[in-house]
Amino acid sequence: MTGYLRNAWYMAAWSHELGREFLTRTILDENIVLFRDAEGTATALVDRCPHRFAPLSRGRLVEDGVQCGYHGLTFDPHGHCIRNALDSKVPRAKIRHFSLCERDHIVWLWAGDPEYPDAKLVPDFSYITDPELKGIYGLSTFRANYELVTDNLMDLSHVEFLHPALGGALLEGGQHTVDVKGNRVYSNWRTQDVPNTVSLEMWYPTHGKHIDHSFDMRWDPPANIYLGVGATLTGRPREEGFTLPSAHLLTPETEASTHYFWHGALAKEHPQSLDDMRKIFTDAFDREDAPMLEAVQRNMDGDFWSLRPIMLATDAGAVRARRVLTKLIEEERERNAASV
Repeated sequence: MTGYLRNAWYMAAWSHELGREFLTRTILDENIVLFRDAEGTATALVDRCPHRFAPLSRGRLVEDGVQCGYHGLTFDPHGHCIRNALDSKVPRAKIRHFSLCERDHIVWLWAGDPEYPDAKLVPDFSYITDPELKGIYGLSTFRANYELVTDNLMDLSHVEFLHPALGGALLEGGQHTVDVKGNRVYSNWRTQDVPNTVSLEMWYPTHGKHIDHSFDMRWDPPANIYLGVGATLTGRPREEGFTLPSAHLLTPETEASTHYFWHGALAKEHPQSLDDMRKIFTDAFDREDAPMLEAVQRNMDGDFWSLRPIMLATDAGAVRARRVLTKLIEEERERNAASV
């Protein structure tokens, strides 16, 4: 495993998860408390009072910040101690706060220097807030390293074997292209003149007619993936067909566990219920992907590359993503070492 890229955006929560109550979440091995301040702005602090190290989340929200539930110190949304309930002398103490960016119904957390977040690096998931779409929001926890989950998503050849209920061998005989532009990896599949699958028939019924099928995948570091699943009647233009956009946003909880935020959308007028769609997603992610990846995690007794995995042609997208991430982490470490 390559560790963590710090100067990057990680998904911390869905926007609807945050309010005037505490939400605790471990991100990159650090316990974090999230909430909205009195003005509704999303806020994130390390969940530890610097006095006797009590979790701030065991305290309470007050008008101008967070009051520790152990000895009453109050901290503002930027982590500065502003009040001592026991003494007029206020300690010069500060808790680490994290820069956040709220966009596309996603609360992004900058894991690096809080004074220099780069908003240009926030990946685009604007389809989530498209008023013409209806969607489902989810969060799964995988007891596996986040790069293993990335591998699983970037190589969809496992669908035929691990997700039999989805039906079909959609990648068999297909054309796979992988392209790297800057630090972004595109992994796309095109398969022509194949039978429709059980799941796609629910979304795009063809009543026995063959389809041209597509997977369009975009990976942004450290582990944020957009996937568009497409189908159209064989030989017809893609714009006449169907596209299911989905987001797969992976945030390390620890080196061996991952917060997997996911979203999928359909046109508002589509007849399929969101409950049916949610069942398809949760069956695939929680009942099939998670047990397999957790078994892989337990079965590894060393770093991924040190185990010298054999490579298949279908691994190209996953390997490119790993290499880009490794390069970024190494460059960041070199910059940090040079600044000491």
